[in-house]
Amino acid sequence: MKAYLAVNRFNDKKWTFIRSNEVDTRELANIMAVKYKEISPIEFSHSNIISVYSKKGTLAFQQEGLNTDDDAIVKEIRKQIEL
Repeated sequence: MKAYLAVNRFNDKKWTFIRSNEVDTRELANIMAVKYKEISPIEFSHSNIISVYSKKGTLAFQQEGLNTDDDAIVKEIRKQIEL
């Protein structure tokens, strides 16, 4: 993972990358309604979903697709921060 981040020049101050085992990853994807399919050992096709969760961990807002309303997402994030 560190090599990938270095090669692709990800700024560690702006990004948080996490990893897990396959079972836990599948469970989290299922909880978040993210569907995915392995195309090759290093390539996956997946849902395009942006989810915003409350501080209590409940789903507060979700948009699906490539053409999302960024303003609505930012508005919901700000709302959740203020709560």
